[in-house]
Amino acid sequence: MAASGATGFTSAYVTKTADNQVTATLNADITALDIASDRVWVRMDGVWDDANAVETALSDNGVLVSIAGSNIKIKVYDDVVSPWITSATTIDADGNGYIDHIKLVTNEPIKTSTIDGYVADNAMSNDVSARYKFSGYSGTVKFNFFFDTVAGKTAAAAAGKPVFGSNVKDGTLLFLEIEETKTPMYSVTGLGSTGWIPAITFGTGTEIPTMADVSARANKLDRAPTADGSVKENDKVVDAVGPVLMKAEYATGKVNLYFSEDIADTAKAYKCVDFDLYDTYATGLMLSPPLMLLQHLGRLNRQLPVLLPRRTTVGRSAISSGPARARLS
Repeated sequence: MAASGATGFTSAYVTKTADNQVTATLNADITALDIASDRVWVRMDGVWDDANAVETALSDNGVLVSIAGSNIKIKVYDDVVSPWITSATTIDADGNGYIDHIKLVTNEPIKTSTIDGYVADNAMSNDVSARYKFSGYSGTVKFNFFFDTVAGKTAAAAAGKPVFGSNVKDGTLLFLEIEETKTPMYSVTGLGSTGWIPAITFGTGTEIPTMADVSARANKLDRAPTADGSVKENDKVVDAVGPVLMKAEYATGKVNLYFSEDIADTAKAYKCVDFDLYDTYATGLMLSPPLMLLQHLGRLNRQLPVLLPRRTTVGRSAISSGPARARLS
């Protein structure tokens, strides 16, 4: 029978094909996914002596004989498949409109201690920017190994680093921290970088990226995978961050809004219902609906109010980015 991790096959039909041989026929072909994270093996409770087929006078026919104890386990295939990256996406962890992390997803668990730059659990790695490169960026690149545990959260708080809820030891998710101030800024306003979609490339020679799966063979990263949906060198990182409202400015009877990237439907007439206006002079009082928007923004001799995208179910802002159509952050 197959364990829950099996993907290609789920059961096997066993027949005796010779006096000392049985054959197991699987209900589907073994695939790479079957052996990417584990061994493929056959387990049985034991074998039955069939002496009476040869010596009919004997009385031990059908007696269970356990050759090596119960649950005989015979390895059929070992994990010989190298892991690969299945996706790379942008992250704005602090929501300030600047990309600060790249998330990598692998097709199988990676042993944390084999990853480039690894120093210790619940710590940042050394700089691996020579191994993982993103077009238009020239700052440091470090793995965030602060795991989603009590110890990880404590250490991250002390270091001033984020903890991603899905970040676990020997997992399939990896988070690369980049310096947000060195990401290419939005060319129109120079504010924000959520529209940055870099190409990923790898180092060469002594700077080839290294990481290995959790198998006994410790298969190394495949940098040129052929599997569908895999990330190869020069592939673009996916834009997974929506535009962020960076600045609101009152001028000549209008309110100018500045976002961190191009937004879709620029010809659309956005209305007050898309936003909430907070009068910070009145200790955070929300003006809802902000019908007196221009009047309050015009009080330039007092502290300026704050304009925020509305996040209620009714009247939610419909603003999204251009190509990726990511929702407003």
